[in-house]
Amino acid sequence: MVDGRIYLTASWSVVHALDAATGEELWTFDPEVPREVGRWACCDVVNRGVAVWKGRVYVGALDGRLIAVDAETGEAVWEVQTTDPEKPYTITGAPRVVEGKVIIGNGGAEYGVRGYVSACDAETGEEVW
Repeated sequence: MVDGRIYLTASWSVVHALDAATGEELWTFDPEVPREVGRWACCDVVNRGVAVWKGRVYVGALDGRLIAVDAETGEAVWEVQTTDPEKPYTITGAPRVVEGKVIIGNGGAEYGVRGYVSACDAETGEEVW
C-alpha cells in the first residue's frame, strides 16, 4: 500500500490499483503477455508483486519485460525486454527499486537457461547492468 492505494498483481502479470479506503478499483494494467509463454513457467503464470517508487509502479511480466506504469493513470510509461525472448525465460518475481535502479531477476533454469539479475534506470528504463 502506498499513498492510500493498494497495488495487487494477478495471473499473467496483470496489475490492479485499489482505493485502500473503499476497495474501489482505480485501474487495471494488462501487459498482454502472449499465452504461449505460459509453457515456460514451471510454477504457473503467477506474479509475486510490484515495486512502487516516485509515482510509478514497476512490474516484471511473465514474458521477460520490465514495465513502468504511471501510479495515477495505470498507463505504461516504459517497458524493456530484460531476457532473450527466443529462450525459455520467465519473470514471476517482484522487482525492487534501489538508489534509482529497478532490479529484476528471471527464471527458467528448469528449461536449460541460466538466470541472472538486471538493473534498469527507474526513470528511463535504460539497462544499467
